[in-house]
Order: sequence, then C-alpha cells, then structure tokens
Amino acid sequence: MNSYDIYKQANNLMMKYGTTDPVKLARSMGIMLYNEDSLENLLGMYTYRWKHRIIIMNPNINDTLYKMVVAHEIGHD
Repeated sequence: MNSYDIYKQANNLMMKYGTTDPVKLARSMGIMLYNEDSLENLLGMYTYRWKHRIIIMNPNINDTLYKMVVAHEIGHD
C-alpha cells in the first residue's frame, strides 16, 4: 500500500465515522482501547486476540502524542 492509498483509507474512515479524533474513531470502529500504566518502554501497541481488536496505550504521555500513537495503532488494524 502506498502513501496515497493510506491517505484515501484514512479519509474514508473519517468520513464514515464522522470524526477526526483518533480515540473516538477507534471506539467507533469497535477497537477496544485500554490504558496500561506498566507500559514504560512503549507508547502503545495493537493486538488482535480472541476475535477482539485491542489498542493498549501508555497513559503517561501528553495528549497530542497520545492521539498520534492511537492513530498509528489504528493503522495496524
């Protein structure tokens, strides 16, 4: 997938769910979002377990970085 395809996919998701907020977007997409204080060396991670799409986030980062990492993890989905 090239950068233009990624751009189109992201725009399609924003139009479909009516938001540009990555946290709201993840929840609207059915991705479970959890904060985990024990993530010291990671900003966030995506996993798919037991038919559940999950993003685990380090809550000890600033809001701007938090949203950027959530958006990145949505990209893994």
